[in-house]
Amino acid sequence: MTGIFYFDEAGKFLRFETNDRYYTEKGGKFVKKRFSAIADSYKEKNGIQIPNKVRIIWHLDDGDYEYFKGEIEDIIYNVSE
Repeated sequence: MTGIFYFDEAGKFLRFETNDRYYTEKGGKFVKKRFSAIADSYKEKNGIQIPNKVRIIWHLDDGDYEYFKGEIEDIIYNVSE
């Protein structure tokens, strides 16, 4: 998959866009459609800014379809096995 990541001046992730995601149309046909993952806001967690509100959007011929909208409550990083 190829796509473009967008960041603000401070280096915060804003969104990811690609034209390489397959969308399932009625009848089961798979077609590549424009797809975006968007960070709507950030919060601080242990001194680190993390995206906490995110949306996933399919950009279809008849308009945008918001496939997912959610909030990240917690994040665990540097986990050892």
